[in-house]
Amino acid sequence: GMVYPPEKIEELMEQNAYDENQSPDRVQDVAPVFHKNRQSKGVNDDDSDQDDDDGNDDDNEWSLRKCSAASLDVFAGMYGPSDILPPLLPSLQEGLASTNPWVREASILALGAIAE
Repeated sequence: GMVYPPEKIEELMEQNAYDENQSPDRVQDVAPVFHKNRQSKGVNDDDSDQDDDDGNDDDNEWSLRKCSAASLDVFAGMYGPSDILPPLLPSLQEGLASTNPWVREASILALGAIAE
C-alpha cells in the first residue's frame, strides 16, 4: 500500500528527467534544510506556508500511500511506537534491505510515520 503504483513511478521518473534537463540546480534548491521541533517556535516563525506552496494540487490528493502512512501515524499515536514497531519490524527490515528503491523508500516512510 505504501509503495508508489507503477504509473506514479513512471510519472515521477519522467518529471525527474525533465527537471534534470531544464536548468542547473540552484544553491537554495539543494542546500540542506534543518527542521525545527513542532513544539519549539523560533523568532522568525510566522506559520506562513508561502515557501511550501508551489501550486502542486497532487499533494492534496489522497492515495492509498498517503492513507497507509496516515493510518500508521494514528496507530502509533494511539498505542505508541513501542507497541506498533515490534510486529512490523520484520516486514520493515525486509523492505529496507530490498534492492527495489521504491520499496526501500516506502519502508522509510513507514518508519517515519511510526516514529513521529
